[in-house]
Parts: sequence; C-alpha cells; structure tokens
Amino acid sequence: MSEKQQPGSPASDKIADLETLQLQAVTGASNINGNISPASPVVANDEDDETTIKRAIIRRNTRNDEVSSSGNSWPDQHAGDKTLASSDASEQGTPFVEQLEFSPRKQPFQVEVSLFDTLNLPTVSAEVSLVDMLTLPTHPTMTPFAGSLPDTPNEIEPAALVHGNISRDASHEHFEIPQHLSHATQNTSRFPLVHALAYPLKLPLHLWRFSSLLFVLALLVPLLGAGSLEYKQLNQTRDSMYQVNLLTGSTQWQHTITSPMQIATIDNQGSLLITSTGAQQRQLEAFDRNGMLEWHIIASKETFSLPSAASPAGTVLVALSSISPMSPAASGGSAAIYLRTLSFYLLRRTTGQTIWQKTLVEGQQQQQAVILGSDTQFIYVALLEAASPSLNTATGTKLLALNQATGQLAWQVFAPTPSGMHLQDGGKLLVEQHHITWQVAGSIYVITTPQGKIQWQKSIAEGRPELLLQEETQMTEVGGVLVVERSDAYHALDLASGNERRVFSNPGGDTSIDQAAHGLAAAANALLLYGHGEIDAIDVNNQHILWSQKRLDAIQNLHLSVDGKLIYATVTASVEGSVPTQALVAIDSSNGALRWTFQPFAQVTFLPLRPDGILYRHSILLTTVCTSSTQDKCTHVILYALNAESGKTVWKYQGNSIDDVHISADARTLAFQSNSSPWQDLLGRLGG
Repeated sequence: MSEKQQPGSPASDKIADLETLQLQAVTGASNINGNISPASPVVANDEDDETTIKRAIIRRNTRNDEVSSSGNSWPDQHAGDKTLASSDASEQGTPFVEQLEFSPRKQPFQVEVSLFDTLNLPTVSAEVSLVDMLTLPTHPTMTPFAGSLPDTPNEIEPAALVHGNISRDASHEHFEIPQHLSHATQNTSRFPLVHALAYPLKLPLHLWRFSSLLFVLALLVPLLGAGSLEYKQLNQTRDSMYQVNLLTGSTQWQHTITSPMQIATIDNQGSLLITSTGAQQRQLEAFDRNGMLEWHIIASKETFSLPSAASPAGTVLVALSSISPMSPAASGGSAAIYLRTLSFYLLRRTTGQTIWQKTLVEGQQQQQAVILGSDTQFIYVALLEAASPSLNTATGTKLLALNQATGQLAWQVFAPTPSGMHLQDGGKLLVEQHHITWQVAGSIYVITTPQGKIQWQKSIAEGRPELLLQEETQMTEVGGVLVVERSDAYHALDLASGNERRVFSNPGGDTSIDQAAHGLAAAANALLLYGHGEIDAIDVNNQHILWSQKRLDAIQNLHLSVDGKLIYATVTASVEGSVPTQALVAIDSSNGALRWTFQPFAQVTFLPLRPDGILYRHSILLTTVCTSSTQDKCTHVILYALNAESGKTVWKYQGNSIDDVHISADARTLAFQSNSSPWQDLLGRLGG
C-alpha cells in the first residue's frame, strides 16, 4: 500500500476501486497454473479507520484427484467479498485460488497476507503479484515485505506467514515464495523434536557445499583417529586356547586364558582342561565341543593328569599325584617323572561322577611311582622301593598292572636292581598287541598280556651305566626281532626266545650321549638307523643294507607315517660362514628317495611338538617353526598343517608362542595354547 495521500485528492477515493490483489498459486507436482480472476470494486464504508487491518487469506484448494481439504473454516470476521477464481477449474482438476478484496478507504492501510495449505501437501510454489488495473497517481515506494524470505527453498516446510507493507509502485514486481513456504511454520511447530534432531544432519551438507576438501578432511580425521585406537586395542596380546578343525584349520571356539591352565586331552565329546583356581590349587574341567563348561571336580593342591588315552568307553581315567623332590623333573631334568603320592580315579565322561578310586602311593610311604603307559585293558605303573629315605637308590622296581575297568591290581612283576648299580630307574615300556617289553636297569623283560607272565628276561651289559636311562628309549620290534641300543652296538634279540641274533654298529658311537642326533626305527621289514647325517635301511635277517641316504646333514628326529611308506625327518643344513638352518624332509621308505622338502623361510628353526619332532594323524602332518627369536626364547611361531603326501600347506596359524598341542583320537580336532593378538588372528584368517 502507499503512504497517506493528501485529503481531498481525487485519486485517493479510487484507490481501493482501482487496486486488485492478484494471487497465483502453482503446484510443484503438476506445474499447472491456477486461474486468476480480477477483483470487483467494493464501495467504501465509514467504519474504516487508520487502525483497521485488512486481511487477505488465500487458501490453496486441491484438484479432484487429490485428497479432500481438511475442512478448516475461516472466521466470518474477515470483512470483504469472496470470489472464486474459476470454480470450474477445480472440477477440471486445475488449482484455483480464493481472493478477498478490500473496501475502499481514504487513508492508507496495512495488508497482512497469509498462505496456508489446508491439506499439508508436499512442497508447493506460489507467486504473489500486485497489479494496478489503471494508472495510479505517483506515490512513494514502500518495502514490499517486512520479513526476509529463505534463501534455500528446501529448508522450510510449506507453511509461511508473510507480513509487509505493500507499495503501489511495487505492484508490477513479482515476488517468488519458495515452494514449501506454506508448511514451514506449521510442521516446525508440530514436530519440533524431529526438526531439532534433523538439523545436525544438514551440517555435513553445508560443509560439502562450502568445500569438498574440508568435508573429506573432516571425515578422515575422526576415522583415522578411531582406526589408530582400534589397532592399538587389537594389537594387545593375550593368552588363549583354541580348538580348531584339524582338516580345515577353522576355529571351533576360542577362550581367553585368565589363569594358568593345561590341556589334558581332547576327544569326540569335547576337551578336558586342568585349570588353576588360586592358592596353588588346580581342578579338572570338562567342556563340550562348543567350549561350554559341562562339569568340574573339587580343586586340589596335587597335580592332575590323564595317563590313558584308551580308557573304557564313556569314561576318563584321572591320576592325582604330587611330584617327588628327587624326581629329575622337579629339578629341571627331562627324564621320567617320579611321584611320591599317586591315586587314580575313573570318572564318567558326561557327568564327572566317580566310578572307582585307587590309591597306590601315600606320602608317608618310602616309595616312588612312575606311570609308564597303558593299553586297552591296563594302566602300567612302576613302583620304586627305596633303600632309605635319604638315599637316591632303589633296591628294586615293581611293574604293576591295574585293571582300568575296576581299579583292581591284575598282576605285578619285580625287577631287582643289580648289585653296585646306584640308579633310580623305573624303566621304559614298549606296548604291543599281545605283549609288552619292559627295559629297566640294563635288563629286558618280555611279558605276555593279559596274563602278566614273563616270557623271557635278558640282561645286556653297558659299560657306561649313566647312559642306560637314555638308551632305554631306543628299542623297536621289526621282522620278528627286538632291537635295543647300547653305546657300542644295537642288539637284535629273537622276539620269541630272547636269544641274540644280530649286532649292528651304533652310528652314535660310545662317545655320544646326544640321543636326539641318532636313533632307530622300523619300516616294514627294514631297520632304520640314523645319525651323523645319514639314514641306513638294513634287512634284519641278513644284515644287508637295502638303501642309504647320505645327502642329509645333522638329523634332529625321525618319524614314520602310519602306513610306513614315508619317513619324515628334521635336518639341519649348515654352510661355512652362514647361520645353520633347518628343513623338514619326506623320504620314500622303499628306496630312500627324497619325496619333498618343506622350508618356509631361508632361516628357520623347527620346534619339536613331541620327542620325534612332529604330530601325525592320517593325512595331516603338524609342525611348528620359529621365525624370530631372542637369545633365550622364540618370539614368533607358526604352526603348519601339511599334506603328508605332498608337503603342501593345508593351513597355518601364527602367534608369539604356540604350545600344548593335542590331537583328538578321531583325528578331527586340534587344541593348543597360544599367545597372540586379535590383529595377528585377523591376519592369519586373511592368509597374512
């Protein structure tokens, strides 16, 4: 509207008659222009004054194909005549507008314009046009709108209230209202929480529009910081126990070790663990195949062990003992473990319930015990009768056979200690199907089972008695003879009578006490003697050498496949001026030909999993290698599962340390302890 006109001016009386407020609304969806109808003049009345506010309320009506109006009614107090801009347009599906016209008055007045969308429809666009139908007198220009319109149409919902003083000079200008202007106030007031929560989500968009580089940097900085913290967390080492599928290496379950523990055994039902409970006490716990605890027995300060891998079906045989102070194991030795107390318990595998209990040695007795082995019927224990509590000698040794099903003593054999021999020796046992061979204090006993009758006994002199404890481990049966070691030779004894049939020279010689560097084994009807970088296959019946492999360096250990076709050996190669390195080789037992060599790195050290170096079950061969070490320990270990026929890697696992490796009797499951980090585990799964 214009400013005040001079009283009596002819033009001022015709202002309202000549002025028409034409409003045009266009839908954002269809882009169909609404029909515009000029207003009819209205005669002024005397009640108008300078304080009266005239209102023009424009209602956007819908097309016939849209949802009907919400039905809001407008109060009758809005003075003015209403005209519909082409009512037929609504019936035809085009939008139309409702116009309110102002009565003529002599004084200038203010106009308040409100736009409403009665259906809360999506964004619409609208134009407000002021048109002078006739030439009007010149008058000063007023500000078209008191409020400022938004810069970005997409930021305000379609409900907006626009106030302003409309000047006549601006009647030919067009002011565009954003398409969702008519909803902003309505939806903001209706959903203030949603509007407030959505606002932070718009900030990245503003930053992207301002500078894409800053947007990328703002995105990368927190990601890099979070990644660094996550890597630090993942790279923290911890001790864990793993149970994996032996054939594929896939992890079945993993437990973080929070207190010292030891794997007792694993079977087709799960695993048995010996765990520490504090205060120097331990207990036996049973877990199922999914790593869930099934049962545990009462904690004890004594040591738990599982001496038999062939206990009666559905049971587990447990030994509870304490180590003797005179035992080589107690003083850091590697010989047999002597026990000053020993009790056996047969438990139900599923519940841990005790079936029977047997105590063999009590603390006050002047006896020591050694568990030698077991078969499907008996558990074999050697009892040493001490001459006096202060002397580390024995007057003799008893071999006891306990029935695993009942715990009763089935039979016993006594072996006296030779006169003048001051030796604490429980002996070594070689278990066969129908007999056992017990070598103790320089004597050999062949005992039939299950009767427990001595078939024959023979003593073979040793000029260096201190070597007997090591030599007892070197005995095997091949081609109907029993071969035992002495420092000067290998003696082949007739298995039926004990008579000596052959004598073979000992590659180790009488000056060698390093039993890991030489030894013997049996392959089919051939006797394998190894040491000093060579392997000889000898026919025990005629002493003919079948083949000889001399291209090997120092041999650390030797192991035969189950079918006897392959010989696995760990050898050390040393070149003058370089650091010695090791390799695992497979040799054809029929002709001595080298089948394959496994050496994953140029410098590597193989760590023995057992006295013979490796673990072998069916088609999988397990070995561990050290790739990094300090002066006193290995700092990075890799466990390899190899195809026993080809030497190819089936899977591998790496960590800072790997030990306590066990394979289940059905050769399907592997369990071990490892010190590693989650990051190392992730790299291992990804093949890194």
